[in-house]
Amino acid sequence: MKPIMYGNNIQDYLISVPCSCMDLDDNTTAYFYNTTYPVQHGDTSDQVSIEIYSGQAWKGKANDSGIDAKTNLSISLPFGCIESQSQTVVTYTVQDKDTLLCIASLLSSDVTGIQSLNPEMVLNP
Repeated sequence: MKPIMYGNNIQDYLISVPCSCMDLDDNTTAYFYNTTYPVQHGDTSDQVSIEIYSGQAWKGKANDSGIDAKTNLSISLPFGCIESQSQTVVTYTVQDKDTLLCIASLLSSDVTGIQSLNPEMVLNP
């Protein structure tokens, strides 16, 4: 676990987790970290994704009708597939006013590396 600072002295953490590359369907392959969340009374999968996982939990075929309190909800957090196994990939929730340069600096990366894993990302450099 590595602490990072961004914005107005907001502290967050980079946490290393094991990921695996999975084929989701004929057109989608991605790295995922699979975990579970202990469901509380009144939770919905959308609410858990937004409030607990910053909106980054993969929706897939999940729906709110099958979520029961006191069970564990399977959560898949997407990462990017890479060609080199030695490369580190992180998932980051983009904050208001973030730029590619800001994110690259925060994550000790470079703009080109971020763009290669996020071809649809639209942020100011």
